[in-house]
Amino acid sequence: MGKIYNVQLNSVNASTITSAYSNVVYNIDWADLLPKDKKFILRFAFMGGLNYGNNNTFPSITTNLLGYTYKPATNGFQNSYYLGHLKPIPVIAPNSASLTAYSNYTACIYDNPPIYLDNRPRDNNLQVQISNGTGTTDFHENYLSVAGTGTLTQVGFIITIATITAGVIAVGTVITPTSLAARTITAFITGTGGTGTYLCDTTGTIGPTAVAFTFPTDTVRGHMASYLLNLSFEEIDG
Repeated sequence: MGKIYNVQLNSVNASTITSAYSNVVYNIDWADLLPKDKKFILRFAFMGGLNYGNNNTFPSITTNLLGYTYKPATNGFQNSYYLGHLKPIPVIAPNSASLTAYSNYTACIYDNPPIYLDNRPRDNNLQVQISNGTGTTDFHENYLSVAGTGTLTQVGFIITIATITAGVIAVGTVITPTSLAARTITAFITGTGGTGTYLCDTTGTIGPTAVAFTFPTDTVRGHMASYLLNLSFEEIDG
């Protein structure tokens, strides 16, 4: 095994962010990180979350760091910008025996074929795009489209969900207390889909009351949430 150089990228530190974190650009001085005139085996690891909703596809990652200077690890055709695919992590949604949600996407260094580079990357503006499956459009999430019921109390913008009889809560869920105006969940506090506290978009004071909740059909779908991408360059001879 040759010398290994690890480059970890945090999407929140990207120099340019479009489509949330589905399409970002990092400024990297490759000459400061990798030796010149060396060949490398490139592998990657990934961990990222969802903004809300769920998605059971396998998004692909493309970058411009490979250029046209590498040879694929297998004999099959690969797009010269293709890095690999991500896999969803399934979880059973709170208070549901059958609803499967996907809270994160991941890839370890052995989930995708390694890629051989004839030299270090030459473009210091590294673009990382996460696309829907094998398509070319930026990654979008699906809705966790399930209706639910429970009870809540509210003080100011903070909602406390005391019980849930069905469904799951996420950012974008619309909460409708009995005989009161609807309000939308905007952030988690202690709750992560079940009982707990959440931030909403409407202030008020509500005693314990029954609620129904669901996703609105006109909510704009989210993109990939923040992520960590580790690029592992193993130096090889020949």
